[in-house]
Amino acid sequence: MPHLSDIPLMTFRLLLALAIYLAVLGSATCQADRSRVALVIGNGAYQKVPTLPNPPRDAGDVADALQQLGFNVTRLIDGDLAQMNQALIDFAAAAARADTATVFYAGHGIEAGGQNWLIPVDAEIASDADASKRAISLHQVQGWSRRRTASVSSSWTRAATIHLR
Repeated sequence: MPHLSDIPLMTFRLLLALAIYLAVLGSATCQADRSRVALVIGNGAYQKVPTLPNPPRDAGDVADALQQLGFNVTRLIDGDLAQMNQALIDFAAAAARADTATVFYAGHGIEAGGQNWLIPVDAEIASDADASKRAISLHQVQGWSRRRTASVSSSWTRAATIHLR
């Protein structure tokens, strides 16, 4: 029987599952031979702030589910700034050729300067100004999708799923 303290985590996981289901449902009209790609990031082993045990596990579960649904999945677990940037660059190229592209992120996130930021495991952010140099803007993640229709589902700060059509 779940403990009362587990309810927020269970609620988060249910919302996460619903977001992924809706993202995939939106691509259900894609034929089996069409290209589907996903970038799944799970950051938990933070160097400057408390670690998070769940994001790597959540990312693994989401990546496995997306693979079972026919997505070509790129996984990044505990990515630093350089690794996250490279993964996004590589993913942007794959997404440009794909019919469906999905990004999933689990880990620390902040809002600074009116933007949402994904926090790499090596980030040291002492002020809002640090975010632009040491974190990944959600706008940056969406930037490569400007030619497409994008819908964003999120349970911020824990996860964001971006589904492109």
